[in-house]
Amino acid sequence: PIPAPKPKLPGHAESYNPPEEYLLSKEEEEEMLKHDPADRPLNFIPQKYSAFRKVPLYDRLLHERFERCLDLYLCPRTVKKRMNVDPQSLLPSLPKPQELKPYPSTLAVIYEGHTGKVHSLAMHPGGQYFASCSEDRSVRVWEIATGRCHRKWELGAAVAGVAWNPNVNTSIIAAAVFSVE
Repeated sequence: PIPAPKPKLPGHAESYNPPEEYLLSKEEEEEMLKHDPADRPLNFIPQKYSAFRKVPLYDRLLHERFERCLDLYLCPRTVKKRMNVDPQSLLPSLPKPQELKPYPSTLAVIYEGHTGKVHSLAMHPGGQYFASCSEDRSVRVWEIATGRCHRKWELGAAVAGVAWNPNVNTSIIAAAVFSVE
C-alpha cells in the first residue's frame, strides 16, 4: 500500500511568536495582499503575540482541515495495474447462422412399432439395447444399432415407465403401468 501524503510541518513563520525576520513589513504586507490568494507564498500573514492564549481562531482552519480530508480520501492506497485490452478481442468469434444446422441432419435409424404415445425410454447398462413403453399397453426392447424390435410384451394397461437393472450381467426390466379402473 502507498502511505497517505503527510502535511508539511509548520515552520517558524507559523509560530505565535515568530522571530523578527519572519514578520512582514508594511510594504511587504501590502504587496502580498495585492496578489491573488492562490499565488501568495503563504496563505496567512505572520503575526506576533505575547502569549499562546492570545492567538485568535485561525479563520481558514475549517477550509484547511477539509482540504486535508480530501487529500486523504482521494489518495490511492494501492498501486493499480491497468491492462490495455481491446473489448472486441474478448468477444468470441461466432459461426454464421447458416452454419448452425441441427444435429443430426440426416435420418439414420427409425424405431417403428408403437401405435400409442411413448411414455418412457431406458438404456441398457451395456449400451446395446434400450426399452420403451407406450400407451398401446406394450413394452418393447430395441437394438440401438439396427432399429430392430428385439422383444415385445403386452401388458394389461397403458405403461407409465420402464427401467433396467443396473447390473450388466443380469438383464431384468421393470415396468410400471397406470392404475386400472
